[in-house]
Amino acid sequence: MTTRRDFLRALGIITAVTATGAGSISILGCSKGNGQIPKAEDDKPKLPPNPWVDGDTEVLMSTFLGNECRRFYGKGDVSRLKMKSKFRLGCSESTVGSRRKSFCGAGWTGTPTVYLEAGKVMLVLGGYDQYLRKFEADGLKEVWKYKNDDIMKGAGSVYIDTTAAEPNRIVLLQGSRLGNGNSVQGSKVIPSFRAISYRTGKEIWKFNVPKSVCYSRDNDSSPLYLGDGMLFNAVESGFGFFLSSKISDAAMLDGINQPKVLGKVKLFEDSDAAKHGNNIVVEASPARMGDRLFIASGAGHIYGIDIKKMAIDYDYYTGSDIDGSTVVTKDNKVIATIEKQYIPGKGGVLKLDPSKPAEDSVEWFFPTKNTTVAEWQGGIIGTAAINDEYNPNNEYPAIWVTLAIDGNLYVGSQHELSGETTLDTLNKKKCAVPKLLAKIYVGPSIGTPIITSGNKIVAPTYNGLHLVQMEFVKGKKGDGETAKNAAGVEYGVKLKKLETFHSDTSFEATPVVWNDTVYCSSRDGYLYALG
Repeated sequence: MTTRRDFLRALGIITAVTATGAGSISILGCSKGNGQIPKAEDDKPKLPPNPWVDGDTEVLMSTFLGNECRRFYGKGDVSRLKMKSKFRLGCSESTVGSRRKSFCGAGWTGTPTVYLEAGKVMLVLGGYDQYLRKFEADGLKEVWKYKNDDIMKGAGSVYIDTTAAEPNRIVLLQGSRLGNGNSVQGSKVIPSFRAISYRTGKEIWKFNVPKSVCYSRDNDSSPLYLGDGMLFNAVESGFGFFLSSKISDAAMLDGINQPKVLGKVKLFEDSDAAKHGNNIVVEASPARMGDRLFIASGAGHIYGIDIKKMAIDYDYYTGSDIDGSTVVTKDNKVIATIEKQYIPGKGGVLKLDPSKPAEDSVEWFFPTKNTTVAEWQGGIIGTAAINDEYNPNNEYPAIWVTLAIDGNLYVGSQHELSGETTLDTLNKKKCAVPKLLAKIYVGPSIGTPIITSGNKIVAPTYNGLHLVQMEFVKGKKGDGETAKNAAGVEYGVKLKKLETFHSDTSFEATPVVWNDTVYCSSRDGYLYALG
C-alpha cells in the first residue's frame, strides 16, 4: 500500500526524520517546486493529493526565498533585464520614532509569493503603500488589494488549510509595521501580523504582537507552515510563536479575532537589551531542518528550536545585530550572514554545524570589509544565496553568494577552506576561512541575491538591479581560488556583469524568477517584470 509518507518522500517533500522515531513531515520540502503528482496505474491505489494544490491553484513559492530551507529562488532564467511591464505600487507615510516618513514601492525583504491558478502565474505582494495585492504575473494586472494599517516590509507566506471553507482555504500570512497612530508601549493592541484569504483578499484574523523591552512591535519575518496544524512566526519584540494553522481555532481576544497560540519561545536574553540599547529586534525568517528551526535574532544569537518540544536547543552567540535569515544546506548545515554592529570584529558569512555544541559548531567564517554606508557600518544585511537547488547532479561545486555593505558581490565555497584563519565576530576565537572563488563590485547593498537556472545572479543594490553571469571553468582558476564538485573535478568561477537596470534607483527587495521573467520591486514606487 502506498502511504502518504511514501508519496511525500517520492516528491522529495520529506526532508528529514529523527533518529528516535518517524520524525516530522516537511510539507513543502527544500526542492525546486512541488513537482507533478505521479499518475496512478490502474492496478495501484491512487496517491494522495499534492498538499500544495487546492482546486485550480498550486502554490509554487510559499515564502521568502521559496521554501522552508530559504534556498529556492524560482524556476527559469533571463539573459537581460529589459522591462516587460511595471505596476505603480505608490507611496505612503509611516511613523519612524517621532517623525512621519514617506516610503515608496516595496523594500527589504519584499518578495512575492508565486502561484499557478487556472493555468496563469499569479503573484501576491505587500508594499510600502500599505496594500497587499494579488496580480496576474503577465502584464502585472491587479486582481484585488487589501488595505493594511501601515507599510508592509517583510515578505509574506502562504499555506493551505484543508479544514477551511473553499474561499478561505488558501491563507496568506503578512507582517507590517506597528500601525499609524499606535505606540510601542502605549498601545494595548498592535496587530502587525495578519491572515488574508488568497481567493477573496478579505481578512481572516489578526495577531497582537506583544510588548517587551524591545523598541519595536513590527513583524518583518516570513512565517513557516510546519504541517500538523501548526505555523511558526517570529515578531520583532523578540518572540517566536507556534500558532494553530486552523482558522477555525481563531477566537476573539483583546477585541480582535486572533489565531490560537500553541507555544512560545523567547529569542533574546535579558542582558542583551542593555548591550544593544533595546535593539533585540527579530527581523530574520526561520529556516527548517527536519524537526528543528533555526533563526537569527537581533539580540546577537542564532537559535535552534526543537519543534516538538517548542523549546530552544541551540544558541550560537555572535554579539551583533543580525538581519539576514538562516539558510539550511543540503548537508544539514546552517549559513548565516552577520552585520557589523555592537561587535569588535567584522561582519560576514558564517557556516555552522548545529549537530555540535554551539561553541564548537563554526565550520568557517568569511569576514567582509568595514564600510560606512548610510547607517550601516559593514558586514551583510541580506541573506546568502546557495546553489543547492540549481546544481543538477552536483555538476559544479557547492557555493554561497552574498552582497555586502562594502559593495562587493562575493562567491565562495561551501565546503573547501582557504588555509587561512580569521577572528570571529567577538575577536575571541580563530575561525577557518572558506575559499573565495570570485568577487565583483556592484555597489553597496542590504539586499539578497538570487541564482537562476542558467547560473546567473540577480543582485539588488542601492544603485540598481544587476544581472551577473557566473561561469564555472573546469580545471582552471577563474577570478579567485578553485573548488571541487562532488566527483572531485576542480572548477574556477568567473563573474561578468551583463546588465544593470535603473542604476539611479535603490533596490532593497529580493527578486524572484519564474520562467523567463524576473519580478522585483524598487524604492521608486514600482513593481517590475524584467526579462
